[in-house]
Amino acid sequence: MTMPDDQAQFRRWILAVLEGVAADSIRQVRYLRSVGVGVDELVLELDDAIVTAQAKNREGRLTDEELEHIERVGDHVDAMPPSPGPLWTEAALGEAPEWRELRELAAEAHTALTKLWKEN
Repeated sequence: MTMPDDQAQFRRWILAVLEGVAADSIRQVRYLRSVGVGVDELVLELDDAIVTAQAKNREGRLTDEELEHIERVGDHVDAMPPSPGPLWTEAALGEAPEWRELRELAAEAHTALTKLWKEN
């Protein structure tokens, strides 16, 4: 994934990544099967988004508040047991509280960033 150059493009990409993490488990499983990847792929793009957001923050192109919303989602992933494991299955996506909490955090971050970016 190349780092989005333009600020509007970067914001759209971040929101799309958060939307994918916030999607319900049925949509997530459908996506994973359509591209032929494992459950951990759901959070790999999030990792890219966090690294990119941290770089944008250092450049002064993303506020600390904006970065905090994105990092909060990443912190939850970091607290989950590593892949592979019982949490990294399609069944767990629909059943495990860790995934439900992650979806909620991603949805909250998406909502907060959408609001902040509409103001700017």
